[in-house]
Amino acid sequence: MASNVLISLAAAYVLRSTVPASWSVGWLGALYLLTAIRVLAARRFFSRSREPASVLRWAWLAASFSCVSGLLWGMLGWVGFLPEQPVLFSFTVIVLTGLICGTVPSLSAFPPALVGSIIVTVLPITVRSITNGGDISGAYLALL
Repeated sequence: MASNVLISLAAAYVLRSTVPASWSVGWLGALYLLTAIRVLAARRFFSRSREPASVLRWAWLAASFSCVSGLLWGMLGWVGFLPEQPVLFSFTVIVLTGLICGTVPSLSAFPPALVGSIIVTVLPITVRSITNGGDISGAYLALL
């Protein structure tokens, strides 16, 4: 979850010249709020005794949080879809690829969380790549 804070700041900084400040502030605020809620939920989970049925409910809650996080990162793929600016476009794809790679070890214990998070992270940039067409966006899409 610390990566959400650090990487999002770097992403907002790098894209500051092309993304409206109001969007960046809203996106960062949503990411940080979600991260705080996830931390509080994790603390609550670890502070209580757990029965198998409650663990499954917590797993689905955590999966939901992961999907919302993935969707927020996917929004970066939507606004960072800038094939006319190859450096920024490359940065966006690299950030998303790195986040997806980090998702695998952290969410693989509960496959619905893993698959859901990956899908919502790549869906926005996938839609933009397909609707925009072009060799560059297709090549970058293959990296994801």
